[in-house]
Amino acid sequence: MAGLASESRREALPLLLKALGDTDWRVRKEATNAAVSRAPSPEVLSVLVGALGPGDNVGLRNATVEALGSYGAAAVSALERALCTLDADGRKLAVEALAKTGQASAIAALSDLMEDADPNVRATAVESIAEVGVAWPDDAIPLLERCLRGDDRYRAMVALDGLNRLGAVLPWEQLEAMLDDPVLRRPAVRAAGHSGDPRATVSLIARLETTRGSARQGLLESLVGSVRRGPSTSGAARLALGKLSVAARTELLTDAREAAGDALALRRAALVLLGLLDDDQAIEVVLDALTDDRVAAESDEACSTLGALAVPRMLERARSSGGDERAMWLDAIRRSVGSSPAAAAVAEIRSMLSDDSPEVVRAALAALAVIGDDECLHAAARVLDAAESPLVRQAAALAVAHLAQRHPESARELARGASGRGDGAHAAVIVIGALGASVRGGVEGTARFLAEALASASTAVRCAALEALATAGGGSGIESVIFALSDEEAEVRLAAVRALGRVRSDSGAAVGVDALLRVVAASSDSALVARAIAALGASGDPRGFDVLRPVARSGDPLLAVSAVEALAALVGPQRVDALVDALQHPDGEVVKAALRALAVVSEPRVVAHLGVCLDHPAWDVRRLAADLLGRIGGPVAGGLLRAKLGTEHEPSVRDAIHGAIAEIDAGTSRRPPSTPPSDGSVRPK
Repeated sequence: MAGLASESRREALPLLLKALGDTDWRVRKEATNAAVSRAPSPEVLSVLVGALGPGDNVGLRNATVEALGSYGAAAVSALERALCTLDADGRKLAVEALAKTGQASAIAALSDLMEDADPNVRATAVESIAEVGVAWPDDAIPLLERCLRGDDRYRAMVALDGLNRLGAVLPWEQLEAMLDDPVLRRPAVRAAGHSGDPRATVSLIARLETTRGSARQGLLESLVGSVRRGPSTSGAARLALGKLSVAARTELLTDAREAAGDALALRRAALVLLGLLDDDQAIEVVLDALTDDRVAAESDEACSTLGALAVPRMLERARSSGGDERAMWLDAIRRSVGSSPAAAAVAEIRSMLSDDSPEVVRAALAALAVIGDDECLHAAARVLDAAESPLVRQAAALAVAHLAQRHPESARELARGASGRGDGAHAAVIVIGALGASVRGGVEGTARFLAEALASASTAVRCAALEALATAGGGSGIESVIFALSDEEAEVRLAAVRALGRVRSDSGAAVGVDALLRVVAASSDSALVARAIAALGASGDPRGFDVLRPVARSGDPLLAVSAVEALAALVGPQRVDALVDALQHPDGEVVKAALRALAVVSEPRVVAHLGVCLDHPAWDVRRLAADLLGRIGGPVAGGLLRAKLGTEHEPSVRDAIHGAIAEIDAGTSRRPPSTPPSDGSVRPK
């Protein structure tokens, strides 16, 4: 079949057609690949269009439709010309092929077929317009809206499904009558859910009184979409739910309780709505569901909606629980409370800071960071000084930082009263990091205090002081940071390297770069060198190019990946050349890191270098190169991919190339985001 793909003689076309209709699906798949690889051959295109004529070989016709989609605009023109010669079945297949091209021009051809004499062709044309309309919604939506008018209700149903798929918003006045139409009701319920109109929300809730069976799940899911639209719809839903009959409220509670299989989606939607009921029964059902991983996300959402109303019940459960379960309830409080709970609830959580379980103390600190008062700041500082558990110490540090931002005056007072080596030093250092140098009288005074803290016996205090020096110490603290490179604790040395990449002078210059360059060049500590490489990237200083470039090209693979990521963060004309150099590294992981970094650079030569990697010895590098070319798009990328298709034999790479070509032809290609995707692959068997 690979030979057939490269065969250019007309004599090969009957063989291709025969293979497309083979009884073995694997042969048909390879034949489809061969036909795609020949695009945009007019001879092959003519054979494919001809295969849509009358016949009983279903496999041939389906394979033909699949192949035609890859011929893009050329297929659209050829299919338009052939439509008048095809029977109803052939026109339906042509419609499907037009949809697969993904071309805007296909929408115009499909619009004529919406009025076809055959009802199946009409419905398929409408459905296909919605499919193509994902890329061209402005062209598709008016055509689909036109189908809502007229007597063909089946076509209207398909059009309404398509409009829902495209996220079109229809006016309530148009939807209201559809909700009472048995044919249109299902898609109309969904459309009402994302209309954003409070009247639609109220009408949907009223239907909870009478809707049963499979339609109930669609109704509840539509309601969830409605209440998530914003305050106006959620407020209307809260009022309308409060007016439901006792029987309807009871049924909603039943929906939200234990369910399995298909009913799980119903339960999830019901739980979200219970957050708006504001009664004791609803709260208990929601809290019961929090321990069920299958519905934990929806239960969390309901708790967030309930807010402070649920806190007393959560605390009741925490009191009667022990250890990890108590911590779970405290975490639930932290996630759900959007407004401050009662002072008594805050005090009760604060009392749990003396619990015997480190996990409970950790959870209490995390909750107080969100809802705590001034007194909680001082309580968290005391825990920070006394903590033996790293888990508790980290939670206390985060709590102090968050509470300092919420209660800045109390935090400044706490920090001003501390000495660099005594009790309260750790909290003071964290407050400086959170609020800046003004806490201790300006940059010079702050740098002196933090230098004193670097002499603390506590490793955690020294690390926190380095973090604060990076953000608030200014250039005057650089000597203290450099001195910390010789600290006896590896954790402190790593913190010092990280700080060197971030510390800035008053003018904004990166003053730690020289020290970082010395670490990369002279240190034998690979972990420290890796951190220094990352810090060079964070510094943004172009002096890093000369040191990072050789590491990225031929260094240890772990360090080379770090160097590639750092090079990607630097700005300058050398960046692309340095990343291209990294493509020569013998380790595939380094090459993939360089590919991802190059793919986000807007330069024409990037496509050519990605194309070269389509011939890399490693299958996963070739597949990633194909994926990235598909995302970048354009005729050059498409040509490189098609040229490779005839010689690539690894199935997973071929699949990636086909997907990339389809993405380009559909016009959905886009430059990868600033954080490039991982390959996410496993070795095919």
